[in-house]
Amino acid sequence: MFITLFYAYLITNITQGKLLINLCFYTLIIIIFPLSLKESLDLLPKMGLSILWIGVILASIFSLENLLQKDYEDGNLELIYLTPVPLEIIIFFKTIIHWITYGFPLILMMPLLSFFINIELNNIIYIHFLINSSILSFLGIICASITLGIKSRAFLLSIITFPFYIPSIILNGYLEQSYIIIGLWFIIGSLSPIISTIALKFNFE
Repeated sequence: MFITLFYAYLITNITQGKLLINLCFYTLIIIIFPLSLKESLDLLPKMGLSILWIGVILASIFSLENLLQKDYEDGNLELIYLTPVPLEIIIFFKTIIHWITYGFPLILMMPLLSFFINIELNNIIYIHFLINSSILSFLGIICASITLGIKSRAFLLSIITFPFYIPSIILNGYLEQSYIIIGLWFIIGSLSPIISTIALKFNFE
């Protein structure tokens, strides 16, 4: 089931150009900062990690609009809801697939983009960004479930999503406390499918 969902979701994102658009959006965000600072380029190394994280957050919000909407509109989500497989499991897999197709490629681009902001990355930073970006996907699918079916939901989804991202934004400054990030991942990863399922059931019932 996971392989089937992953393959279908990945092919859709590639053929529709969504993955490429998201990567370009992330790249533009990072490049804008050196261009805007101009004579204050010495600040870039101090702001580097924050710039990368801002890019990940904005790109993550940008990718949420179609996370469940297409499946909802064509009826696939309701069919999944009627299958014997618990919806919580489907939501968990959908979240992981979303992170692999949207969040993980952003992390892979970090070594290249780090040259634009003049910072050096290490393994701790990569692991931190990998875990934290997956947390964004788990939080994002909650917001996508809450706003599902609402017309012109893009702006509303962005407003609702940002407060959910605040804990992750705050913890971004604590690279040495990796156990906090890991603990947060397990908590949010466990609660996200449950909360999302409850929100989706309101749409179905």
